[in-house]
Amino acid sequence: MNTVYIHSAPGPWMQEFVPACEAAGLEPRIANLENPGCIAWIRGSGPGAIVFRPNLHLTRFDACIRHLGILREFGCPILPSWPAVLSYDDKMVQAHQLQAFGLPHCETRVATCRDEVEQAAETLGFPLVVKLRSGAGALNVRRIEDLEALRRYAQRMLGRGLSPVPGPAADMGVNLRKAGGLRKSLSKAPGVIAKRVRMKWLTPRERGYVLMQRFYDGNDGDVRVTVLGGRAFVFKRKNRPGDFRASGSGRIDYVDPATCNAEIKLAFQLVDRLKASYLAVDLILDAGKNPLVVEYSPGFVLGAIGGCRGYVDHGGNVHPGVFRAADLMAQDIRAAELPPPDGT
Repeated sequence: MNTVYIHSAPGPWMQEFVPACEAAGLEPRIANLENPGCIAWIRGSGPGAIVFRPNLHLTRFDACIRHLGILREFGCPILPSWPAVLSYDDKMVQAHQLQAFGLPHCETRVATCRDEVEQAAETLGFPLVVKLRSGAGALNVRRIEDLEALRRYAQRMLGRGLSPVPGPAADMGVNLRKAGGLRKSLSKAPGVIAKRVRMKWLTPRERGYVLMQRFYDGNDGDVRVTVLGGRAFVFKRKNRPGDFRASGSGRIDYVDPATCNAEIKLAFQLVDRLKASYLAVDLILDAGKNPLVVEYSPGFVLGAIGGCRGYVDHGGNVHPGVFRAADLMAQDIRAAELPPPDGT
């Protein structure tokens, strides 16, 4: 099976992944999975796996999921896996998946009325963390210190709601650091602002629920384990200065993978339960220094593993070297005997 269909989501991810597929001997074809005509087009173009990596807030998830479900029934393998796609960018669904799998994760409560909010707060204690179900970079994550602040937040979420899309100037300091300085950041500013304005206009507000998690003190960052096939790449992400959030900070520490054996083991367990061919898993530690899954996504930055000191396999063996995620993913697709759709 040499053909691979890639959802049309222009950006760095696709720019890197498409050439990697070509270099691996695959025939990448760009498919707009939002378009109802994609089903007939893919069926008429020949068999192949479908890679779903959308643009957050610019992709109509509901349409894509319906079309992917039909294509799966026609025998098209869905990558990274069907369960991983179903929980893509949905922290609420992920919490339920983790509970169903019986895997250690951040204690989570979802409330849909004020009484439920206050009951959950009694269980979780203060401070606690509130999140929107969607969004990346921790911009929709807040720490709530007391009941009055929680009531104000709940009133907003159970009423008008909040946009999951950050404003044009959000995370200015982080973006400057990631861009490599003021000059480079300014050169990218018009495109970033235009994209965020479009996303904010297209994306409906999140409302009607309050998603709360227990706050686990003592974490100065998190651990990201990126699993590609049977390979686990690990690095730590430090918290933003004066903050409790690590996601989107851009402060990466490429550690010795031997120091994260427990996190790697848990990440492999999650990937195995999801039957995913690739996945990035974010973890923190509880008071007993045991790893907990915070969230996971197949939409990670491909270049982030470039500084890792090799990878760890399922047996705990370390394989030193420098690797490119896009190359490994493409090679795995080329080499795999892909499972039937009822196994994905």
